[in-house]
Order: sequence, then structure tokens, then C-alpha cells
Amino acid sequence: MKVLYDTVLKGTFVRRPNRFVVHIELEGQAVADHLPNPGRMWELYGSFLSHQT
Repeated sequence: MKVLYDTVLKGTFVRRPNRFVVHIELEGQAVADHLPNPGRMWELYGSFLSHQT
């Protein structure tokens, strides 16, 4: 299996203002990052919504 990244960090999704930018909370800090996959992210939204109840 090919390794694409040396380090993977776990953050909390906050919002996605457009197709290629995602805002997350990482270690207590608000971070804006590039999102290389401009898909709909249904799996993430479903997980996010299930944690809101």
C-alpha cells in the first residue's frame, strides 16, 4: 500500500465555505486548509450531523 502522507492529524470539521477550502478545529486552534477533493463529502456531513443530536 502506498503511503501518501507522513503525518495524519485528527481535527473537527467546522465548515466548508467553498469546494476547495475547509475550516477545522485542530488542537484547539481554528485552521483553514486546502481540500484536494471537491466532492460533496456526504460521509463527513452525516457523521457531523449525527454528533449534533
